[in-house]
Parts: sequence; C-alpha cells; structure tokens
Amino acid sequence: MKTHWKLLITLLLAGMVFTMVPGVPDPVSAAVSDDTSGYFVSGDPVVWTCYNLSGVSSWPEMTTKFTIDEACHISSIMTYHWNNGKGEEPGKISLRKDRTVIGTWDAEGYDGMGEVKNANWVAAVDLDLEPGTYQVLDSDTETWSFNGGSEGMGFAELRGVVKNGSKEDPAGYFVTDDPILWTCYNLCGVGNYPDEATKFTLDEACHVTYIMDYHWNNGKGKKPGEISLKKDGRIIGTWDAEGYDGMGHVKNANWVAPADIDLEPGEYEVIDSDDETWSHNSSSGKRGFVQIYGYSEGDGSGSYDDFDFSSYDNLLVNGDAEKGSIKGWETEGADWEAAETVSGVEPHAGSYFFWPTQTEGGYLIQDVDISKAKTGDVFVAGAYMRDYVDGHGDESELIIQLLDSKEKVLEEAKTETITQTEEWTKKVVSLKKTDSARYIRVLLHATRNVGSDCDSYFDDVVLVNAGENGAVKPGKNGGKDKGGTLPKKIQGEDFDEKLSDGVAGASEGENGNLGYIVDGGYAGYPDIDFGNGADTFVMHASKPNALAYTMEIRLDSPKGTLIGKYDSPESEKTDSWSDFVDIEVPISKSPTGVHDLYFVFKSDSSSYLMDIDYFGFR
Repeated sequence: MKTHWKLLITLLLAGMVFTMVPGVPDPVSAAVSDDTSGYFVSGDPVVWTCYNLSGVSSWPEMTTKFTIDEACHISSIMTYHWNNGKGEEPGKISLRKDRTVIGTWDAEGYDGMGEVKNANWVAAVDLDLEPGTYQVLDSDTETWSFNGGSEGMGFAELRGVVKNGSKEDPAGYFVTDDPILWTCYNLCGVGNYPDEATKFTLDEACHVTYIMDYHWNNGKGKKPGEISLKKDGRIIGTWDAEGYDGMGHVKNANWVAPADIDLEPGEYEVIDSDDETWSHNSSSGKRGFVQIYGYSEGDGSGSYDDFDFSSYDNLLVNGDAEKGSIKGWETEGADWEAAETVSGVEPHAGSYFFWPTQTEGGYLIQDVDISKAKTGDVFVAGAYMRDYVDGHGDESELIIQLLDSKEKVLEEAKTETITQTEEWTKKVVSLKKTDSARYIRVLLHATRNVGSDCDSYFDDVVLVNAGENGAVKPGKNGGKDKGGTLPKKIQGEDFDEKLSDGVAGASEGENGNLGYIVDGGYAGYPDIDFGNGADTFVMHASKPNALAYTMEIRLDSPKGTLIGKYDSPESEKTDSWSDFVDIEVPISKSPTGVHDLYFVFKSDSSSYLMDIDYFGFR
C-alpha cells in the first residue's frame, strides 16, 4: 500500500474528507503545508458534511438535505464545483427549511483538489439553526459535484459550533492524515450502551489503518481496552486501543486501535471491550460511535481498472480501430476517423486509434445485441483513453447503457473522465443485464475544451460478458432501474401558490388546469415522488397563441436542477384554449426520490402562453 502523503495533505486542505467528530480537532488546522494560499481554512469544526475522497460527477441526482439534533451556530457553508477540473465562478448558496428559504449568501471561490480554482464555494454566514432538517441550495446545480459516497447529493459542508459546545486546542486529540473510510460519529448528544450492533459495509477492498471508538461516559471517559472486528460471525482481528481526548478535553474518550489490516468487500461488525460506556445516539443509528481510517484499494471512480479481458471474446466490431476505419460504429456530433498519428500521438497498440477530428467533440456509438445473454450476466467494458499533452484539458469518457427492445435507456454507467494526461490510461465500467435489457450501447464521448482540435483519443475498446459471477462496479447511474413510479396524472391546478408566481388556476369543463401563464411565471408542485426515475415528461396542454416560448422543468426551486425543456415553436399551436393535446418532453437527467417540481416559463411576448390540464412522467 503506497501512501501518497503530498496528495493527502492537498486533499485535507481542500476540505475533501472532513467529518466533524466529538473530540477530534478541525483537520484543516491539523494539516501541515508550506503553502495554504488559495484553500479555505477555518478554525470552526464541521457540523455536517457529505464531502469525500471519491471521484465526482456534476449535476446532483438528489436534493442536498441534512438533519441536526442540537441547536448550532453556523459560520460557513461550502459547496464543491470540481466541474471536470475547471471549477466555476462562484454564485450563491442558500438554506431552506420547510419550503422557506431562510438565507441566501454570496459565495467566494477557493481552491479544490489539485489547486483547481473556484472548486470550493464558501459562503460566510452568521446563522443560528434550531434542530431539524434543512436543504442546501446552490445557484449552479449543473456544475455542483456529487457521487455515490454523498448518496447522490451535492457536496456540502457546514462549519460552526453546537451552542453548548466549545472549540479547544488540539493537544491530546488523535490526529492523522489518513482518510476516513466510514464513520457514524456526529456532533449530537450521546448516551451509553449502544442499542444496535455497530456494523458497516465496504463496497471495495480497503486497507484499514486505525479504528476509533468513542467513550464519552458522561464526561468521565474510560480507560482504553480492546477493539475487534468480526465478519461472518468470526473475529478477524483484536487490537489494544490507546486513549485520546474527547470533547472538552475529556481524557480517554476516544479509543484508537492501530489496525493495519486489509479488508475485502463485505459487512463487518466492530466489537468494543466495554460497550457499557460506548457512546451512541439516534444519529448513529443507535450504533456505537466508530470511525474507520484507511485507504480504498480502488481509485474511487466506480470502475475496476485491473480487470483482465484476455480470457473473454470482445463483443465489439472493430474495437481496436485496426480496420483503419470506424466500421461497425456510428457517429454523433463529430466526424470520427481511425488515425495512425495525430500531433505526435501514437496508438496504444497496433496501427490505429479513434479520434473525433477537428470538432467540438461528440460520440462514437456501437450497439450490441445481448438478448441471448442470461439475466444477471455482467457486461464489462474498457478502453484506453488520453489527452494531447499534460495540462491540455480536453476530455475522454467511456459510457455504457442497457437498452430495452425499443432502445429506451434502462441503466447507465460511466468511467471517470480522462483529462490533462498524455499517457494512455485504462478505464473500466460494468452493468448487470436485467430482464428487460436487449442491447448494450457503448459510447466513446469526446469533449473539446481548448485549442482547435478535439484531442480526445481512444484505443482498444472492449466489451465482454463476464457471466453471472462477474464483479459489478457501476459508474454514475449504474444499478438504477429507470421505470417511473409516478401517478399517471398530476392535475395542473394542484400547484402550491406559495411556490408559484405568474400563474393561476383556471377551469376547463369539469377539470381545473394551470393557466394564465405569462413570461417569467413559474409553478411549483411540492413533494413529487419520482421513485426510481423517469425518462419522459408528458403534459396534456393547449396553446392557441402562435408564440415561441420555453417551458423549463426544474427540481427543488425555479433555478434548480434542469431536467427537461420544452421549446414551443411559433408554428405549432392548438385550435383553441379548449383544444388539448399530449406533448412529450425527454428528460435529460432522470430524477429519483422526492423533489419539489417547478415549471418555469420564458417568452418575449406578454400574452398568455398555454394551459396545462394534467401531466405525468413515465
């Protein structure tokens, strides 16, 4: 196991792995660096965070919500905009409680991992929060970072203090540069003697360096004992713990065991030799407080790049470009070709590689019929990708999708985006065949960010059936069945007036509708349950005026995540206001779970735009 200490220091300074725990000092203050310029540094502890070390994507899938059990004073809110290494000009950060925005603040930009400018947005706030559930809103959700470790929520971190808490100097506390692999520590009040077994699950192989348990014990601490790990009913390690200070310098509140053990994926239980003084609360799931430090054996990108393809048949036609053409592939948005060399770039292997030529970028696409494969078979795809030179900034990405017989996308998985590297880099991703899947679509996605050519290069693209025992490591949207679970019809007049402006309820026969819609108007529908997702929006609408306008479909606020857009052309209209037709709008980003839904209308005209009788998703 190699410990890249320079990278870890950078990550700690960037605020990527902080979880505030009772008795553990602010990691930023504890980190050591010759130069902290550009990074956000605060002496206040973390009240809540979903930041983590794994690879990120943009445009969160879930609303960013958090719950606090004790009154807190919040000093700062930070959100993360990695944006493929480009950062983003800071905007605004807001907090909402019970559908009411309780504060909006201008954010300042700070460096993220690798000194990416404006990756961290930090809003300086001075706000007292009572116990309850809150939502973080960000003015640019399209570049807001998220991943599986954040449970699909946009990265957010709140700093401050519990009102009856205190900030202490770090002497006596346990400090390590090792990342946190798993934790159920939190800032809320604790009791002794956990009600539930303390279990955690690892999705990939890890090397664990330390295990820490908490023994507040009514402010008395406890002389350290032993910490053990159990798997499948068998003890796999027992270590003597050392004592470190807890909140308020309580001696021996934190027990720390130097585990130094490799763990395979699976469920583990932590055993503490003195569970009668072991701290727990409702926020820990009534489990004893535990924090696991160490390193993931993978790269956190949702792939397993050491997969050996050599014993499988490649299901792709011309995956290595060695036909000297793009035979077997279709193109979208770019004039792809099989190149022998481009600006000094040579193939990874053989004589040719794929290149999207002098374009903004686009897709090279191939569909494979998997109708004869067994349900549960794992299909694994891999590709070698690279940029022109280190620091150039164009992007390469491998995407696979499961399609049904009508070519509807059922599931999708993506590799980490390759950018700013002049070395051929292998990335791998997989999906498991479902009952309704009939095809797998492989997409090579190239993006030009700088220069006149799209310097995104692909070679040795492979798709194999690894069988039912193949390991599944899905990417961004892997493992999600996109069959919508919404009611078929939601009445247009059921909007919430508190969430709406520039619209009104109207009547159409026995039914009401959303009407009197003008430019700048918006309508909000609270607590819409999208279940496991949807890919098409359908509305029953009338629009007799020959007007060009846009209807945006957004989540959680009128400026929230854009999931679809209907552009009505001037030439397309109904015969009258009572003439309703069904209009379908593709969903560009499938939502899951419960969200507030907003329709936002934009037009150059002051006339009424349309009426909506009902709508739904499928």
